[in-house]
Amino acid sequence: SNQLTLKEKKVYNIFLRQLLDQNIEEYQKNKISTTVTDLCRELGIKNRSEIRPLLERLSDTKIKFDHIDKDGKKWEWNSKLISDYGIEKQRNDSVTIIFSQVLSNEILKYNDRYTKLDLVQLNQLTVAHSITLYEMFRRTICNHQEQYKNFTEKELRERLGLQDKYINIKQFNQKVINKSIDDINIHTYLKVELLKMERPNTKENPTDNRVYKFKIKQSEIPISFSKFRDNLQRLDSSKLFYKKGKRTYTLEEQNLNDYDRKGERTRGKKYWLNEDGETIESSKAKKIYESLYSEFCKDTINFIENKLQIEIEDFIV
Repeated sequence: SNQLTLKEKKVYNIFLRQLLDQNIEEYQKNKISTTVTDLCRELGIKNRSEIRPLLERLSDTKIKFDHIDKDGKKWEWNSKLISDYGIEKQRNDSVTIIFSQVLSNEILKYNDRYTKLDLVQLNQLTVAHSITLYEMFRRTICNHQEQYKNFTEKELRERLGLQDKYINIKQFNQKVINKSIDDINIHTYLKVELLKMERPNTKENPTDNRVYKFKIKQSEIPISFSKFRDNLQRLDSSKLFYKKGKRTYTLEEQNLNDYDRKGERTRGKKYWLNEDGETIESSKAKKIYESLYSEFCKDTINFIENKLQIEIEDFIV
């Protein structure tokens, strides 16, 4: 019912991610707990007073969706993005969010599509309309490597809530469509290309006839090998273990000398060490990185959460 701002969309995605992170028993309580401090950190804002208006806006925003009950009957359901929220009075920090039971049940149905990786990438977008377009493109491509999708101008305006804004088509294309595509291409592993825009054949109802043709591709790998290696280097954990056969290697920071044999500064760098604490050859180290990267690509979530034991948003940045 409202056109949400970038911050409002992002904070709601944070709530969804936290809701989906719970086990099924906790999920069925239809609520999450967080803090104003954590929300400010995740949103990258310093003014704590910005949080309450965001919550107020979400509680005032209605959502309409189709719902099928246990008997197979189809309903048009009306709810709110969040049913209730509370902020602890004494410290003014703890926050509890409550969702409609029907809405939380509906969200759970799409858990396989709306993964935590998607939510992390949504939170990296910098343009409000690109969040909506990302969701549309992500729904289109699903598990395919490449897809093509056409939208009429009318469909795009309706989904973006821009029926009465950016009426000039050049402004609509430049400030909404192209700007959002650039944002998606830079900050997510979707690659979107506007192939062409077919002009209407008639002056009557031009938005009904103008068609946007998109090509959507997704990378199977959310980050490059070099970025993966860099991210392992910057982990706060003091050691990362890697086993091959009977040998165990650890990734550790070396502070014994400021410079290595080539004269390069070593302080703050991490190296793969064998059981004797000796630095292994760079060629062997590269093979370890490549093996870990292969493991990472096969099951990104499992690798980050179970092997590294950190949150995915702390690794893919």
